[in-house]
Amino acid sequence: WFERAGSELLRLLDIDQRAAVEAGDGAYAVADLHIRYARPARLDDTVVIETRCVELGAASVRIVQRATREGELVAEQNVRVGFIDPRGRPRRQPAEWRVAFEKFAEGTE
Repeated sequence: WFERAGSELLRLLDIDQRAAVEAGDGAYAVADLHIRYARPARLDDTVVIETRCVELGAASVRIVQRATREGELVAEQNVRVGFIDPRGRPRRQPAEWRVAFEKFAEGTE
């Protein structure tokens, strides 16, 4: 769920990682990840994912995601992704991507 919600967030922010990779610019890679499971989810449960940007750096973004079912916490994820070049070295994320995350963090997206 979290991975899909993250992909959808990038799409909503008009961040095209595939184009960046194909252009040789780079892509986001997970640098740190922590998941806390609070209760089980079952097949066919309707789960809602809430995503917040809690930290924005020159080359990284920290996101907290909460999975809930009928208002009850199922799991929470804290993930930091860093933008890396094709050789795997950290680099500044594209300026327009950073602006998109700033707007999202402010709740204007």
